[in-house]
Amino acid sequence: MRFLRERNINKLQESLSYLLKGKNLTQWVDSIVDQLLKKSKQGKPPVKIDHKIILNDRRIKGIRYNPNLVERGQLLIGNNGFYIEVNPLGWTKDKWHNLLLAHEISHTFLYNIDEWPPKKIVSYDTGDQSIEWLCFEMAKNLLAPSRLLEQEIKTLQCAGSINCSFAILDRLSKIFLIPWQIVAQRLIEDIKLWNCIILYFYADFKHNMIRESKNIWRLRWQAVPSNITKKLFIPFGKKVDGIKKYPEVKGKLYEFIEKCVGYDEKAIFDTELNYKILNSRATGNLGKILMDLIGSENIKVQCSKTVIPYKRIEFIMIFSI
Repeated sequence: MRFLRERNINKLQESLSYLLKGKNLTQWVDSIVDQLLKKSKQGKPPVKIDHKIILNDRRIKGIRYNPNLVERGQLLIGNNGFYIEVNPLGWTKDKWHNLLLAHEISHTFLYNIDEWPPKKIVSYDTGDQSIEWLCFEMAKNLLAPSRLLEQEIKTLQCAGSINCSFAILDRLSKIFLIPWQIVAQRLIEDIKLWNCIILYFYADFKHNMIRESKNIWRLRWQAVPSNITKKLFIPFGKKVDGIKKYPEVKGKLYEFIEKCVGYDEKAIFDTELNYKILNSRATGNLGKILMDLIGSENIKVQCSKTVIPYKRIEFIMIFSI
């Protein structure tokens, strides 16, 4: 969903011309974020997305939790305002919960709320991919505004931290109260402060026991700079019969992951982050496999592995270009 095609983005901009008033989507989203932050007097992270001023500004009367809700969240139109309904299972205290609320709040900007009941400014079907993409982008910006994110990055750099590291992702995730995946996406794909690639794989134990031969690695998530062709990477899976199917990793990338995962004796244990990160000597040798895929001789690789007993192995790689 992050990789919405350019022609679809252009079509979306045309349909929202009444709202944009000459701005492109990025400029429009930035202006909305700035207005909400000023109104709610929030100048430092984390952004309190359920701030009373923000909810009142968007005519949101309440947030309801419904364990029977099929979707993770939805926006409802009440008699005198909106209501956000959320499935609370595993979300109420999770960083993804903030993103979910911000996403539903973003939907309100596609309505004319000066009259009630509100009317959609642009006609679209429920679940429209372009609209969901736009609201996801707005949610990310609301929770991690460019200005605040750039300020925190400068502070961390002054404190001696380096770019493109698990440590910074973890730190910013705690500061902004959002998932590290969203932090990475903002830094790499949106603001373009980092020139690196992040790939997140997992191997499900139950599949391994069935096959009894090898790990079946699947790409679950990625953050890639706009100047890197997407053809080098495995595309995300699609929902099949309501189940998300992630693609299986094959070829040299599979060999690379297997070698990294089996390199525990050379790993450095970071107690604060609970990550096993390969040292530069080991990474330098293994990184040669990846160079054939990227075409760069100056690539640096960080790897982390997390084992969830009886469930899966999670493996994350950061390639600094």
